[in-house]
Amino acid sequence: QGEPGSGEEASQEVANAVRCRDAFLVFRRLCNLSVKEQEGATDPFHVQARGRVLSLELLKVLLDNAGAVFHQRFVGAIKQYLCMSLLKNCSHPTPHSFQISVAIFSTLLVHFRSQLKSEIGVFFPMMMLRVLETGSSLFQARCTVLGSLQLLAADPQLLVDLFVNYDCDFESTNIFERTVTTLVKVAQRGTAGAVSEAVLSPQQEAQVQAEAMQCLVGILRSLARWSDAAEERPQEVKAAAQSAHSLVVEAEPPAQALAQAEEEEA
Repeated sequence: QGEPGSGEEASQEVANAVRCRDAFLVFRRLCNLSVKEQEGATDPFHVQARGRVLSLELLKVLLDNAGAVFHQRFVGAIKQYLCMSLLKNCSHPTPHSFQISVAIFSTLLVHFRSQLKSEIGVFFPMMMLRVLETGSSLFQARCTVLGSLQLLAADPQLLVDLFVNYDCDFESTNIFERTVTTLVKVAQRGTAGAVSEAVLSPQQEAQVQAEAMQCLVGILRSLARWSDAAEERPQEVKAAAQSAHSLVVEAEPPAQALAQAEEEEA
């Protein structure tokens, strides 16, 4: 009676392995298509450019709906193929390619940051901050980055994880501090870098400043919510942090960290 059951399990394992292989091949092919270059591909209506954008959109849908198996087995593929795609598309002249690339990186930051700490440390300044720090950046690119930062600023645990795992790490760059500093400069004068003439109209500059201010307000509100929740329900916050897709080092709530320090001192 045990042999049929073991046979079914073996066949199920084989079927799962085939599905994983097929999923890997599709994922790798989409990444390769998203970086494929041909003459005329900079024209947004060119077939090759539309195929590039479609590949990026399919990758975004795939990451948004990724399950536990994908999180466990496809991290290496993300590092090897998807990161290369983001590297090439973040500086691509087609605005739509840059827009979807920023959206893909935001998804990785929200759902895969526990496995991609080193990659996030490299891509966050490159994709999210460089546009705001460059005076010659286009208005659409600035709005794309600020829109993504507004969504990220609404996640309190994400903000705390960025601070703990990068600003508090001697071997990493201060991502949180640099982000806040950049947003403050943009809110004050429309750009964090040297001001470039005739890049933004007065109306566009006012809109960029307003969106940067909204990002700063969102960050303050999220940190206030995280602090209040940590003081009122430290155990629940700790349990939520352990079950969430957080970075390698989890940020402890202030109240619980203080209690632990008092016990160690005693």
